Amino acid sequence: MVKYVYPDIMQTTQSGNVLFLILIAVALFAALSYAVTETSRGGGMDISDKRAAVVADEILIYMSSVEKVVQRALSRGISEGDLCFDYDEYPGAIADYEHAACADPVNRIFGSAGGGVKWQEPTSEALTGTGSGLWVFDGSNRVVEIGTDNAVASSADLVMFLFHVSDRVCRKINERAGVTAADAAPPRDDVTVTTTPYIGTFTDNSRISDTPGVLNRKQTACFEGGGTPAGGTYHIYHVLHAR
Repeated sequence: MVKYVYPDIMQTTQSGNVLFLILIAVALFAALSYAVTETSRGGGMDISDKRAAVVADEILIYMSSVEKVVQRALSRGISEGDLCFDYDEYPGAIADYEHAACADPVNRIFGSAGGGVKWQEPTSEALTGTGSGLWVFDGSNRVVEIGTDNAVASSADLVMFLFHVSDRVCRKINERAGVTAADAAPPRDDVTVTTTPYIGTFTDNSRISDTPGVLNRKQTACFEGGGTPAGGTYHIYHVLHAR
């Protein structure tokens, strides 16, 4: 008599479940490893082209909003010397922008009592990790052929900077601002860009310009350093008030 041995269905099912769970665990571990690797590469370095465009738009919108508040303050009769960019109440702030006029809340660009624009930290996706990641408000540079454009401190422009951004975000800024064609290399500024926190006075007159003149007359642009800052680094500027 032939004896049939029937498979243990319960045991087979349990073995299959265990194998399935192992495969899920392996997949999750691989995904986690990939995420950790991508994060460790640093902000801004591996940002996708589509995401770089979104980040560039966010930066442009924010710079424009600060400019509008500055222009509105000037139109209300607040003098250049009384504009206050102090933002001690915000995370990551520095105290370098404090000056006498800041005592009057209406002179403050940031905060509800003054300009009303909210302080906004630059997204880490835009940055390379070598800069401070803070907006810089400066009164020691002039953009060639914007404003009076004399080589004296009295013609320095009021400029907003974001230093050490990624090359990809830099290119998107220039594309969006009409500085260069899509994905073109950023213009290189071979002179020293001096940055002194603006505290009501214009202290110097460094040029923001490149040899072919691509940056001339550009209110907003991103450039590669060539002197100070160094070559291979990328920086955004926006003229808040041409003088």
